[in-house]
Amino acid sequence: MASRSRPLILFVLISSFSLTVTQSQQSQDSAAASTVQVKASPPANPASAPGQLVLDAVVIDKSGKPVSGVQPRDFTILDNGQPAKILSMRPQGGAVDLAHATEVILVIDEVNCVFVTVQRVRAGVREFLAKSGGALPYPVSLAFFTERGIQIQTHPSRDGNVVVAALDQHKLPPPRTGANFGNGLVPPTQRLQESMDALSSLIVQEQATPWKKMVIWISLGWPTDTSLPDTLSLKDKERVFHSVVQYSTALREGRMTLYSIDPSGGMSSSNYKNYMKGLTNPKAAATADMGLQTIAAQTGGLTIYGIDSIANLINRCTPDLGAFYTLSIEAPQANRANEYHSLDLRLGTPGLTARTRTGYYAQP
Repeated sequence: MASRSRPLILFVLISSFSLTVTQSQQSQDSAAASTVQVKASPPANPASAPGQLVLDAVVIDKSGKPVSGVQPRDFTILDNGQPAKILSMRPQGGAVDLAHATEVILVIDEVNCVFVTVQRVRAGVREFLAKSGGALPYPVSLAFFTERGIQIQTHPSRDGNVVVAALDQHKLPPPRTGANFGNGLVPPTQRLQESMDALSSLIVQEQATPWKKMVIWISLGWPTDTSLPDTLSLKDKERVFHSVVQYSTALREGRMTLYSIDPSGGMSSSNYKNYMKGLTNPKAAATADMGLQTIAAQTGGLTIYGIDSIANLINRCTPDLGAFYTLSIEAPQANRANEYHSLDLRLGTPGLTARTRTGYYAQP
């Protein structure tokens, strides 16, 4: 039954997820009326400046610890294998930047986690927020991904007790994610559609702010690799490709870096690594290109799993805010629409490596 309905469901999924970046909605025709509208970032957002590309990068040592004090001369950025001109470089992550130039968005996934896992995640998030008496070095927002979509519970706050209060006010979901999810009564295509809609909604709500956003999505993962075989028609592949282009661009312009935490305690699939290089043409498109871990890795975030407390897993992400760099490079003009450019950020200091977005889509 699932295989018979998959092409129609996938069509609805990809159509509903399509992100349209536009200055005005007046010119949208009826075919695009159902798409999610992502408003263009205001001029205050440096990522929207014409003729340049803005990247947030983390420099780490051999142990994986973020490193501060790196000089502009130490950076080399290759755009499609060619050195790019670095227009500016600003180190960030001090006390002022943490308080005013960054934000952590914790997303608790109630759609793709079983009921008992949701309970464990809530307890771990509470532990993380309550540490040090609730005094947080950076603003934190709390969001829940439910069957009703993404629900942001709080404004960014450095008072962990305020965020905990919002956590307590949110009622646990009915056992849809227990009985129904566990027995396979919620089709994977439906959960994938809901997941992509939630991501697009989060982008709409958060992309206009100029500061860096660390989005920590706590989930067992979206059903893209094993539940949905990649038997897509060429038309479906084209829809996947254009959706990937649009949400990749919106995440970059919104300075949103995605981090994936798998709270199951087991070994997560490493299949996402096959898609980290980016989707260069529609013919190569697959449902895995829309996976949570795939998107996280492509934005320069981490994909974390393992047997540890939820609070400790979150604490493996947040050090990236303590020392990061915002670089702007000269963006070359594209020869065709949706032209994929790979990015390779290198350091001149031995023993140091950098993590940033793996690529972007340029337009003529």
